[in-house]
Amino acid sequence: MNITMVPSTRRINFNRTMDDPAEYQKFRLFAASCFCSELTAFVDEYQLLKARTLSHFGLLQTNGAGFTIPRHQNSPPSTPSTLAATDSDGIDDDSEQRHRRLRMSRCMVDNALTQSMEFMSSALTTSITVSILETVVAAFPDQNSGSGMEQFPADMFDKLDMIRREFVDPRSFTSVNASPLTVKRFMERMESKDLSLTLLDEFKSEVLFMLYTDVYMRYVKKE
Repeated sequence: MNITMVPSTRRINFNRTMDDPAEYQKFRLFAASCFCSELTAFVDEYQLLKARTLSHFGLLQTNGAGFTIPRHQNSPPSTPSTLAATDSDGIDDDSEQRHRRLRMSRCMVDNALTQSMEFMSSALTTSITVSILETVVAAFPDQNSGSGMEQFPADMFDKLDMIRREFVDPRSFTSVNASPLTVKRFMERMESKDLSLTLLDEFKSEVLFMLYTDVYMRYVKKE
């Protein structure tokens, strides 16, 4: 017997918050006040990566899901690194220093978000709950499995490596507190130059789980 898990009303509302630009901006600021800016910063980078991937694959496509991939869409704005990574000389255990760096980065994050939101509205990318692979498959339903669309373009390796340095590497001041096993698997795939579109899926799932359980639950109580 197949059992279908139905999301709770609160989880559905969380997804709506993540998808609504105005509400998400308020939620981001609340996350920053909880010293969780790295979680929403990762979400922003993931969505930019998704939009850039769709832009690269490039044909005008419209499907029943209701989003359009414009032909020859310009690349997303080249935003500055949203949060500063640590130097390579080791881990800084001073949580206060970490929090100061995060607070100092909020203006930079807000500027990057403004640019990314403008791009998102023009590219009409999918919800954060929809993976990059699912988005590409939905946008290009006629492509065969061997078309190369299961892989990130090679010129996006630097972008993926930036995400690794800032959000996955435990030495970064802005690293996400993901499980060691998830971090290990991601690092191994990066080292082997695995550019499959599912590369960030497991990590993104943990980020969304932390945002929901650690931040959103407090956010709705505050509201």
